[in-house]
Amino acid sequence: MLAFCFLSWVDVIWAAVPTLEKVTPETVVAGSEGVFLAIQGTGIDANTVVTWGVTSLSTTVYGSSAAVAVVPDGLVASVGIGAVSLENPDGSSNTIGVPVVESLAKELEPVLYVIAGLLGASAFIWGMGQRWS
Repeated sequence: MLAFCFLSWVDVIWAAVPTLEKVTPETVVAGSEGVFLAIQGTGIDANTVVTWGVTSLSTTVYGSSAAVAVVPDGLVASVGIGAVSLENPDGSSNTIGVPVVESLAKELEPVLYVIAGLLGASAFIWGMGQRWS
């Protein structure tokens, strides 16, 4: 009986440290506003906080395997990699890197101009303020 109690106690202590399994979205566009991260893992409890690097994020926990966190706009203002992890009083999880990338719109603009010209089209590219005909 003593061995069974000991194993149960060890399992409870071991499960208290969170494990990060998935972060969604997997990439974020630099300059984005209002980015929410959906977190999946194990050992998540009411005291668990999602971190981006050394910054603790506003976190809402949804059971023992899910949470949502809000990333402040300043943390995704420029290109880089955000180190996302989970922390609670019992320890820290593994880290998953979330790339912060440039918008594809800048890279696609010349291609869209060529296609529109070849088709004799008139188009507007949202967010770029460009119009041609």
